[in-house]
Amino acid sequence: MVASAGGTALALTLTLALALALVLPVGGAAAQPWVQRQPKTLVPRAHERIGFAELVELHARKLGAWDRLALVAGAEPIEPSVYLTLLPDRVLVWDDEVLPLARGVPAPAELASCPPLCLPHLRDALSRALFAEAARVRAAGARTPPRILLLADSRLPYRTFLAAAYSAAHASVGGPPDLRLAVRTGSGGSKLGQIGFFLAPTHSVRVAENADPLLLQIAIEDSRYVVRARRSWLPAAESARTPSAVATLIGELKARDTTKTVVFVSAAGAAPLGRVLELVAPVRALFPGITLGGLPRIVGPRE
Repeated sequence: MVASAGGTALALTLTLALALALVLPVGGAAAQPWVQRQPKTLVPRAHERIGFAELVELHARKLGAWDRLALVAGAEPIEPSVYLTLLPDRVLVWDDEVLPLARGVPAPAELASCPPLCLPHLRDALSRALFAEAARVRAAGARTPPRILLLADSRLPYRTFLAAAYSAAHASVGGPPDLRLAVRTGSGGSKLGQIGFFLAPTHSVRVAENADPLLLQIAIEDSRYVVRARRSWLPAAESARTPSAVATLIGELKARDTTKTVVFVSAAGAAPLGRVLELVAPVRALFPGITLGGLPRIVGPRE
């Protein structure tokens, strides 16, 4: 059957009217306030399709955070995740602000022991986002819990970053938290990448009688890095002035035992996150199991 010209015009008019009825508020903005909500960071163009990495990069650039992401060579490609953004003046989950900051520091009333230190409003917002994302990926046939990607301004106090990371860990569902940090990588830091990291457990860790842990620790102090390990031939702490000197020192440890992969990193809370991440880049090439928060209490035999 061939429609007449008049019938076609009528059909187009009805289609247009129906489309307008679906997108325009009825009775003013107050009747359906959600209809006019615009994305806070992105305005997609017609017929434009972008990948997750491009979406996150646009998000970071729109917020002015791109140049403040740490530069790390050899980072892995970005994978779809629930993303959390830490800026000097606010914290966002997706593109929704959930917590204000003042020069990178939350108000004292926003802090709690979860333990060790977390931000309950952030934890709860992340918990809702992760629950919704877990339901979405299950419906799509995936079985792994959603990852969490942190985009953090390197000027932030390390203490704030650590509180946000532990908040993310407490919000995680379906297994241990899968935490990644967004970084700039590639030639001149032109690409977005990610590095995985762990958080030190808040409980005591028991070491078996026949275990042989290295328990490598690096403490970041004001003007030096202090390296300790559980080895008889390294009975005292060694200090280094630069990240490259630290890498040389722990390279000797790695050469004696290539099976060890974990390093515990600690820093003063007021230290800028960027100083911690300067160390992460050379260290992770030798010990990829970067664990922030310092060494937990160890229970068991001593060497």
